[in-house]
Amino acid sequence: MLSQGFLLLIVGMGTVYIFLTLMVYVMLAVGKYFIKNEARFRPVVSTAAPRKPTDNNESELIAAAVAAVTAHARK
Repeated sequence: MLSQGFLLLIVGMGTVYIFLTLMVYVMLAVGKYFIKNEARFRPVVSTAAPRKPTDNNESELIAAAVAAVTAHARK
């Protein structure tokens, strides 16, 4: 019974060790991939003019949301 426990311990710890080692190498490979292809993952900067609100109630809705969050934070 005790030998089965030690066998389970070795198998379990070995599985975790192999998984963690594999995870480290996969993370290193992904990091190298992103460094190599850095230009493909840069954010796109928009050149369009900022959009103006078309609805006059938009600023009122924002003010109401801010007031609600402030009131909730004070509780």
